[in-house]
Amino acid sequence: MARAGARRADYFFIYPNAMVNRYGPWLDASTVLPAPGRRGAPACTVQTTWWLDARRAGGADGVAASLAASDQARSRRRAAAGDLRTLNT
Repeated sequence: MARAGARRADYFFIYPNAMVNRYGPWLDASTVLPAPGRRGAPACTVQTTWWLDARRAGGADGVAASLAASDQARSRRRAAAGDLRTLNT
């Protein structure tokens, strides 16, 4: 699901562990860092920071719709990650 108001998305990957995304009035930057895993398995932590051009966000309703879409996408990713963990145990 696209963020509310997003018509296009640009993704920039910076080797080896960073990504910048621009979609609609939103910009986010993610950095992947190594983290201790369970039972010796490799793991990582993803740190993400978001910025918003509030003038283009569609007011409070537009911001709320975008945040709701983001939460829904995050929930789907967590569910998928849980499924993968189950398969790897």
